[in-house]
Amino acid sequence: MDTRAIVPILNVNQLSPWVYTASYPGQPGQVRKARAFLASVLDEFPLADDMVLLGSELCANAVLHSGSKKPGGTFAIRAEVREGESVRIEVSDQGGPWAERGRRRSGSHGLDLVKAIADGWGIEGDARTGWVVWFLMAWPATAADGPDPGRPPPLPRVPGSCQRHGAARPASHRRETART
Repeated sequence: MDTRAIVPILNVNQLSPWVYTASYPGQPGQVRKARAFLASVLDEFPLADDMVLLGSELCANAVLHSGSKKPGGTFAIRAEVREGESVRIEVSDQGGPWAERGRRRSGSHGLDLVKAIADGWGIEGDARTGWVVWFLMAWPATAADGPDPGRPPPLPRVPGSCQRHGAARPASHRRETART
């Protein structure tokens, strides 16, 4: 007689991610609001400062270099938190020509920061329908001081159109570029 019992094991990585989204008018002053949104969503998470920096760089690119800067244009930011695994930040804009700029002697290099700091990054979409630029940060192995893994982080404390979702986009819709 077999006396072994089957006991389900809860794996944090199998839980649905926590996904937060917010949209903003495509104006330079809105980057500050997007940064505050990210800071409130990622508060208490490991590497939050780096993620807020990179996310705000992508937002700045959206309002300076895409169709989002046109009258009535918008950009959106999405944060997908997989507790204990990774955080993925996406910024979507309203398209326009994409040309990665060469090295300049002056000015910011937001994508250079993303390439240097993030564990992976990529670009999806096209000039006509819009671009989604994203980066991925792996959860540090020593992140024991993060929030309670059984409790989603609080909703952001910033006004605006913010939503929290419980499901991720399918992996088939992603193109990843790993950092070398």
